[in-house]
Amino acid sequence: MLNRRKPSRTRGVTLIELVIAIAVLAILMAVGMPSFSTWIQNTKTRSTASSVLSGLQLARQEAIRNNARVQFQLAGTNGWSVGCATVTAACPAVIQSKATSSKTPVDVTDGGVTNYVFDNMGYLRVPAIAAGTNSTAINVSNTVLAAADSRNLRILITSGGLTKMCDPKVTDNTDLRFCQI
Repeated sequence: MLNRRKPSRTRGVTLIELVIAIAVLAILMAVGMPSFSTWIQNTKTRSTASSVLSGLQLARQEAIRNNARVQFQLAGTNGWSVGCATVTAACPAVIQSKATSSKTPVDVTDGGVTNYVFDNMGYLRVPAIAAGTNSTAINVSNTVLAAADSRNLRILITSGGLTKMCDPKVTDNTDLRFCQI
């Protein structure tokens, strides 16, 4: 005779277990959302700073490649364009540009300078670097976050055309994010 068992009951999730799981998930999301929002805003700041840095590097490279003066111009709060200072058939007025996004709450300040010109050797010619300093700076900051939460960045440009993105809050000069070239 065969041994027949009664089929076991498959048990699902009860309504109480489902409500408890949803409540725990809601609590975790409420705790994590502020830090996630801060992270998103700081990522937008970093993205804008990286875009400006790559535009400056492109302007320097094109100046050397075209053997001409090439300018990097800031347009609006975080848009830019790269083009030749003197337009020729070989060197166009606009080589590349990035449009300003009105949805990005990032402010790019440059001390009143919106035009950076690199010569055919890759040196920064405009603006002139102030005496006693070795670089000029473009500051990129978030306009939504409080100062304590915001991870503002700075782009340094030397007279030799070298560019570096750094964090002005870092005070340890052995840290690579320290703002000094």
